[in-house]
Amino acid sequence: MSCHNCGSTNIHEGARFCPFCGTRLKNEINRKHLIKYISLPVASFVIVTFLVVLGYKHEENVNAQVVDQQRKAEELALSGRYEEALSLLEAAKKDRTDYSVLKKEMDHIEFAQDISEQINDVNDHIKNTEFEEARTQIKTISKQLQGENTVLLSPLKANFQESSTNVTVGEIKKEINTLNSIDLLSDKLKSIAYLDNVEAAKVENQIVTRMVELSTKQAEDKLSRNHFNEASYIIEEALQYAVNNEKLISLKEKIEQERESFLVAERVRIEKAISAAKKEEEKNKNKAVEVKKLNVKLDDFGDAYIEGEVINNGTRDINSVVVEFIIKDKQGKEIEKGKTNIFPNTLHPNETGKLKHIVYGVKKDIKMEIRNMNWYLSEKEGSPDE
Repeated sequence: MSCHNCGSTNIHEGARFCPFCGTRLKNEINRKHLIKYISLPVASFVIVTFLVVLGYKHEENVNAQVVDQQRKAEELALSGRYEEALSLLEAAKKDRTDYSVLKKEMDHIEFAQDISEQINDVNDHIKNTEFEEARTQIKTISKQLQGENTVLLSPLKANFQESSTNVTVGEIKKEINTLNSIDLLSDKLKSIAYLDNVEAAKVENQIVTRMVELSTKQAEDKLSRNHFNEASYIIEEALQYAVNNEKLISLKEKIEQERESFLVAERVRIEKAISAAKKEEEKNKNKAVEVKKLNVKLDDFGDAYIEGEVINNGTRDINSVVVEFIIKDKQGKEIEKGKTNIFPNTLHPNETGKLKHIVYGVKKDIKMEIRNMNWYLSEKEGSPDE
């Protein structure tokens, strides 16, 4: 050891003052001993610090992993994959058993899963038209959702609202399916004013669809019987509610086309009917009566008995048929000229009348020639078009 003041050496290690100059010696420790003295605690500090940092980093990584799993679980739950979300949180709980947020998150997901299943039950009831059961469950869900505002419930609340709307729509649809007139359906349309915009739009669509269906059926029925005005009126009334409906517009065009075709056909039919009526009338006036039989018998006294039949080939009754005739012998010499009445006085269509005449004292074979026939037509019943 040496004195830092006078430079003297070989001073005793434990001396506090220099024996040569009396200066207080500095309490220096041999560097080698100093290094030995301080190296162990420093090394211990460094190791401990490293371990602490390493542990912190590990915990930090675990925390980050747990937070990431929690985030992914929430995303899964928001998409409706509840079982996957719960499995992910169960795995995260093993790393953080004391992390109460995970337990709370799991409770939220299980609650959301239960609500989702109940909404599915409501939708099943709607499909089966079990609206009373659906309405009861809607009330139960509504009570459960009161005061619950977690993020996980946001999509479920939208689904719940839609299902609730569908119950209302289903109930009204079930009722409107029993209504069979546009007036009743329009009254029902006015009665939905209490619904909100979404519900009203759905119900209005159902009512208008029913109007289109009903009016189309009724108009087609009228059209099949050529009641064009009635069919057209039905379609026009429906178009007031189903504006620009393609089906109704198409049927309206069909009605007008068939009306025009019918009118053309009707004109042709009437023209043909008039022509046929004229021909028929001509026949009734000029060719209705035809001689079917004409026999002449000569008795022992030389008298000739003439008998015959005439038929009404017309389409109307005829009256007072008179036959003009000439009696000749075999050589063509005229013996008698005259008229005779056919009986009965009135002949219906396709009915035959009798002709009888006697020529006295001819004493030879004769023949009767019909020169002309006259008759009257009975008055027609009804109008000429019938």
